[in-house]
Amino acid sequence: MIRHFFLILICLFILNSCHNEGDEIQIKKSKISGFVQKGPFVTGTTILMNELNGKLEQSGRSFTATISNDNGLFEINNILLGSPFVEINASGYYFNEVSGELSSSQLVLSSLSDLRDKNSININVLTHLEKQRLQYLIGKGVSFAESKV
Repeated sequence: MIRHFFLILICLFILNSCHNEGDEIQIKKSKISGFVQKGPFVTGTTILMNELNGKLEQSGRSFTATISNDNGLFEINNILLGSPFVEINASGYYFNEVSGELSSSQLVLSSLSDLRDKNSININVLTHLEKQRLQYLIGKGVSFAESKV
């Protein structure tokens, strides 16, 4: 009787372990593109995309790219992620619309995104400002989608 109980318990443990492994999400994208704007960031600006887990903590996977034209366009190709959440940072000079010249110093802008249904992500002052609010709400247990609203 006790032997059967332990056998059933072990089987349930193994089945539960297998179920958790199968729950891993894989996001595969051939290309993620977008624009970085505060005035367009210039060609050569560094783009860093970090994969995040459900708590918006870095997983250790990252991808880099550079802006390919003076309109602020970037592309990150051939992406395979274990989580749909990413943080993208752009660090560089931008065209200052007021002075008509390049900025005198570099600026860093960020964006948090869920890539499940996206192939395009823009980075701008608004996405940069919303980042801390998203982190706060998700830390309180609100879903990513609800936090974006």
